[in-house]
Amino acid sequence: MDFNNSADMLLYIQNLQRQAEEAQERERLLLRQNEEAQENSRRRAQEAQEAQESSRRQAQEAQEAQEIQRLLQQQIEEGHRIRQLTVVREYVRLCQTVFYDAMLIESNPFRRVKGKLTKIKGKYHPRKLEELRGFREELQKVFDEACDTFAPEYRVFDSEDQMRRTLDQRNRAIGHESTMTIFLLDHIEIPLKKILARLKEVDEDCVFFATDVTILFELEPHEISAHMGGPPVVLPQPEINLEIEPAEVPPAMPLHRTDLAYFKPDRMCLRARALLFQGSTHDVRTILYVCEYKIPFLLQPHEVREAMAFLAPQFDQFIGKEAIHKTTRKVQKVFVQLYHYVMKGYAEFGILNTGNVIVFCRVNWKNPGTLHYHIVDPFGDVEAADDADKAFSGAVGQCLAFTLLSLRQSDQTGQESRQTIVGTLPIWVGGATNAPPLPNARPPPNTAPSSAPAGSSSSGAPAGSAPSEGDADASGSSASQAEESDTQRQSGQTDIGTKSNQLGGRTMQHIQDRQYCSQKCFLGL
Repeated sequence: MDFNNSADMLLYIQNLQRQAEEAQERERLLLRQNEEAQENSRRRAQEAQEAQESSRRQAQEAQEAQEIQRLLQQQIEEGHRIRQLTVVREYVRLCQTVFYDAMLIESNPFRRVKGKLTKIKGKYHPRKLEELRGFREELQKVFDEACDTFAPEYRVFDSEDQMRRTLDQRNRAIGHESTMTIFLLDHIEIPLKKILARLKEVDEDCVFFATDVTILFELEPHEISAHMGGPPVVLPQPEINLEIEPAEVPPAMPLHRTDLAYFKPDRMCLRARALLFQGSTHDVRTILYVCEYKIPFLLQPHEVREAMAFLAPQFDQFIGKEAIHKTTRKVQKVFVQLYHYVMKGYAEFGILNTGNVIVFCRVNWKNPGTLHYHIVDPFGDVEAADDADKAFSGAVGQCLAFTLLSLRQSDQTGQESRQTIVGTLPIWVGGATNAPPLPNARPPPNTAPSSAPAGSSSSGAPAGSAPSEGDADASGSSASQAEESDTQRQSGQTDIGTKSNQLGGRTMQHIQDRQYCSQKCFLGL
């Protein structure tokens, strides 16, 4: 490029510099605009992220609020549920989970007792033991039938909250039989009373209860009736022919039993029936079953099962034998005591409860020498049962079924006939039995098969003698009675076990055995 002068060149250079500066300025402006755009983009992204985080935080807060509300609602419902009255199956199940599972064993050895067994000398004892087959199914059938008697929404039983408050007030460690009795009284007997009282209210068809029948639990045998049919009826005396010498009138029998001074089981379940007689109401009380309570650490479930299986065939052949195990001898003495109370009370059923194991016993009065039994492990049964059967499998459920079964199936043979049968039972005398050996009985340990039976001792009392409650001396009888076969004995007991005359209060057999009969007795025939 040609310049005319230096001024033009200078002007040209200045223009170039100005254009370069303008280009640089434009470039800086574009760069600043780009940076501002990036900053805006970053700020918008951050704002979006903050908005998203805020939304997430709000959602989380809403979710937490919902969870808190749900927990509060759940707590309200749970509080309402535990304070709500229960139906019968729920109540029975809670009796096991709240009450029975809370059983505490005294851990301090200085506060525990070993558990002294009652002396059994002079007590009646069974000839053999026999397990009840199908008894659990029978109990469950009775339990289901009783529960179905209640309406599905019949809520009248204690709430879970009430039961837990009761447990806090009453629960204590078990170290001796008195605390064991209190535990079973609070957690089995009282729930049974509540269920039986409500069952009587809803049992309109009298499936289990007649309207005049009441179930009682007593400690002392007060006013046990001497007649199952009520007071003896006194018939009007007809005109007597004075020319005929009247026969001696038998003395009137008492209304209540007077031979139970030393009859002291741990508990008794009574059947009371109100009868109207000569314008006044009389309670006829008979024993449904007797209860024996032992501390949990005295006998374990497996020890009871093993001992019962060992003693079952010939129970009386092991009496006083030192060869049997100490635990087996202990179990034997416990069941002799229970059997004695069952027979002395003219009952048919009995219960042994150690907390860990429950044994239901039954005696058929047509064959009183055999003690039938059924062993229950309430903790193991509940653990093995499904949800539908957990209520029945607990201690309260099975004891309820046993009580209703005994009420339904208890034989109403006359008390006088049972008294006669009891007089023929073998007794435990001086570490031996006065019972003749069973046919084909295996020899007891450390004895030869040809050795004499335990009842051949001269100190043994005859089977026909009635023992006292303490260490009474046994009276003698003829040798033929001692050698009486088991078949003849059972046959005689079957004949004796006929129902008593409800009018006279005495058996027909007793009347026929008299050489003479008064006109009053003759009318009773």
